Amino acid sequence: IMNYREEVELVPRNGHTLIVLIVARISGCANQKELSLEDQVDHAKEVVQDYYQGEIDFRIISTKGKGERLDRPELLDIEERLEANEFDLMIFEDIGRLVRGAAAHTMCGTAVDNGTRVISPNDDFDTNDSDWESKVMDAGKEHMKHNEHTSRRIKQKKMNRFKKYGAATPCPIAGYIKPDGAETFSDWSKDEDAAEYIKEGLQILSRTLNGEAVAEYFNEVGFSPGPYCRKQQWDGKMALRF
Repeated sequence: IMNYREEVELVPRNGHTLIVLIVARISGCANQKELSLEDQVDHAKEVVQDYYQGEIDFRIISTKGKGERLDRPELLDIEERLEANEFDLMIFEDIGRLVRGAAAHTMCGTAVDNGTRVISPNDDFDTNDSDWESKVMDAGKEHMKHNEHTSRRIKQKKMNRFKKYGAATPCPIAGYIKPDGAETFSDWSKDEDAAEYIKEGLQILSRTLNGEAVAEYFNEVGFSPGPYCRKQQWDGKMALRF
């Protein structure tokens, strides 16, 4: 491996400092922690330092969001910076950390077209290899297949609970408390501390017809969007959906 790496040594565009983009992502589910993002970044740095022993400028994009979503703003940011020839190397733990599906192949192609090498250690592909395209597509299939199987398991479990108990309770939204082990909606309770905030929010909406005004109020009083919400602060669209 070391001999091969020496043959395809990384050379900085600017002649002195290797510019490396590290992409890290978690979905943002309740059981995921920020520490996972740090682990991904640390892993990427270790891999890069195996390839290059000179000065390295690490530029990190670390986000929360579903890998299937193509409207994530960081994807546009990455694409624009690749087209601007900003990086010598882009690295991520596995292709799913960047994006899932066919979009992953497209993004890697953009990198290659603009002289940026791409490495994914967990998926075992490197765009310096002649077979990188097939490896990216294979990795994308595996990640999508995993998601599909997980989705099927969850749907089957929820349907089973619906048949047995007459309900399949989802993740609770703001204003409700779901005790551990709750199997039906009747096991839930209202968060009485939130009742006044919700009532005032409705009055603000009635007066202003403006979701942003409601969101501003919720944020001012510290009313949480809920434990499973990816965002920590309300915005107008969230308030109107709520």
